[in-house]
Order: sequence, then C-alpha cells, then structure tokens
Amino acid sequence: MFSGQQAHPKGTRRLAWGRFLQEHCGKTLWHADRDDVTAFHRARRVSPDPTQVVSASTWNRGVAALDNFYTWAVDEALVERTPFKHYEGSRRTGSGQ
Repeated sequence: MFSGQQAHPKGTRRLAWGRFLQEHCGKTLWHADRDDVTAFHRARRVSPDPTQVVSASTWNRGVAALDNFYTWAVDEALVERTPFKHYEGSRRTGSGQ
C-alpha cells in the first residue's frame, strides 16, 4: 500500500471474515458454510464484548460485500455456493438485532 492510501473496505471485510474462519473454525474462505456465518454473526453482532459488536448497517454492508465475493467465486467455479445467500441474520428482527 502506498503512503496515504487506505485499505479498501471490501478487502478489510474479507480479511476479517478470513481471519475469523481461520481462528475460530479452522477453515479458509473456500470452505465456509452457513454455520460459520451464524457463528460470525454471533461474534460480530451479539458478542458479550461490546467492543467487538458492529452496527446493523455495518453488518449488512459486510454481508453484501462478502456475498458479492462468493457470487463471483461461484461463477468462477471456486466454490459451489455462497454461505451468505439469503442469510436470515442479516435481516432485522423484532429484537432489533
């Protein structure tokens, strides 16, 4: 990265997701499934540590970016399906989470 240049937000989201998968699930981006997304949601949206919780809009943007990445990966035959497609946790519930 050049001086004064900032990391691209979508790249940062993929990095956070990849790091989570490696550290908490022992997987790579290419082996993620919906259970991993559920665990990631718990860690990012409902964590007991408030410093780790992101807003609903941040979560939704991240899910959209990761779903776009996985849609590309499906199109390129790198994965069979996106683990993020139609993920219920990204929708607003009655509890506001």
